[in-house]
Amino acid sequence: MYPLFAQVQFEGIAEAAMGVLIFMIPIVAILTSHQRKMAQLIHGQGERRADLTPIVADRVAGLEREVAELRDLVRRQTIALDDLRAAPPSVAAGGDELTTRVGGA
Repeated sequence: MYPLFAQVQFEGIAEAAMGVLIFMIPIVAILTSHQRKMAQLIHGQGERRADLTPIVADRVAGLEREVAELRDLVRRQTIALDDLRAAPPSVAAGGDELTTRVGGA
């Protein structure tokens, strides 16, 4: 009885191993292809990096100028808002016009 049980168990293991191999081969092929493409990107980028550096530097410089302009604009608007808050209510709100609209004296 034991030899028959061992044979059935071995056949089950062999079938399971074949099923795993059937699914592992495409997965390994996909991973290998991906690794090859990534290596080409990494190693090929060194050649193109010299060409892109002036373009990237100009782009970064332009973005830095835009950020500086935006900071200056925000600073000027903040100062203008602070000046409006510091002004007397009649000047900041339009004087008697607000009192009339609210229905005050």
